Amino acid sequence: MTEVKITLTKDECAEREYILDRLSLHANLNVAVTEFKKFVTISVKAQSDAFLGTIKDIISSVILTFYKFRALKEGIVPINLNDICHFALLGAFLSFDQDQEALLVEKGLGEGRSFAIKTIYEFRHSNLKESWNNIVALANKLVLQCSTQSEIYELIFFLLAVDEVSAPKIRIETLNQKHKIFCGDKPLIVPRLTDNDDCNRIMAIVRERPSSIVICEPSTLSANLLSAIKRLGN
Repeated sequence: MTEVKITLTKDECAEREYILDRLSLHANLNVAVTEFKKFVTISVKAQSDAFLGTIKDIISSVILTFYKFRALKEGIVPINLNDICHFALLGAFLSFDQDQEALLVEKGLGEGRSFAIKTIYEFRHSNLKESWNNIVALANKLVLQCSTQSEIYELIFFLLAVDEVSAPKIRIETLNQKHKIFCGDKPLIVPRLTDNDDCNRIMAIVRERPSSIVICEPSTLSANLLSAIKRLGN
C-alpha cells in the first residue's frame, strides 16, 4: 500500500484542483483534503506500492507547469496576454526540456511519503530557476523578432520541431457540452493557469508537442480557439 501526503499553500487553488483532477482518473484511491489556516494537505492511500510513481509524476507536473508558467509569463516581456497565439507560444516554451526536468524533479523526491511542493521547489531546485531564466532570455530575443501572428506561429513550429513518428496525437471531444481533450488514448487534464479556458487549453495542447489535433465537433469550440488550432495545423 502507498500512503502519501501532499502539502500546498492555501492560495494554490488551481494546483489543488489539478492534483485532484489527476487523481480522479485512478480507481481504488482514498483521497482526503484537509484545510488548515495557511496550507492544505491532500492525503492519498492506494493499494499498490507502484502508485508512488504516479504521485511523483503529478508533483513534477505541478512544478513544471504552474511554477514554470509563472516564471516564463513574468520574464518574457514581449508576450501579449490578450492574444491566444502568444499563449500557444508559452505552451511551446513550457515544453522545453520537460522530459529531462521531470526526471530531475522526480529523482529529487526520493522515497519520501510527505511532499510540500512549494518547499521542494524553493529549496531543492535552484537549477530549474537558472534553466528557466535561460529560456526567458532566449524567448525575449526570439519574440522581439516577430511582428505578426503568422511569425509567432512560425516560431512555434520552429520551437516544437515535432517528430511525426513519436509525437502524440491530440483529440478534442465534446461530451455533455464539456470539452474533453485526449492525448493518445489518455485524458489530458488542463491546468488552470489563467482565467481563460481557451488559453489554458491551447497551452496544454501545445505543451504535448502533438503531431496532429483532431476536433470531433468544431462547432462547439470558440472561434478564437478553433482559429488557433487551425493555425497550428497548417
